[in-house]
Amino acid sequence: MSLLSHLKDPHSPIGQFFRQRFSQTTSITQEANRRLRNTNIILPSVPFSPYIAATLGTAIDYRIRYSFAIMPSHRLIAWEGAWAKFLDLC
Repeated sequence: MSLLSHLKDPHSPIGQFFRQRFSQTTSITQEANRRLRNTNIILPSVPFSPYIAATLGTAIDYRIRYSFAIMPSHRLIAWEGAWAKFLDLC
């Protein structure tokens, strides 16, 4: 289940966590956006790729799933990839 699906689901423990702890984000994001519009942008040294954002999103998704113990870590696809990489190095 994607993070967005959890956020939209009123019964999801992740969605409930975000709604409880970040219920007043409108004023914060409005102020942050105002400041960001007036800030110099620091770009990465490598050309930006949507894959970078996707990788970051995946990392955040895994971290949330791990933190909430939604899925045992050994059932995550990343677990298989990590073990495959480890075995390649052995």
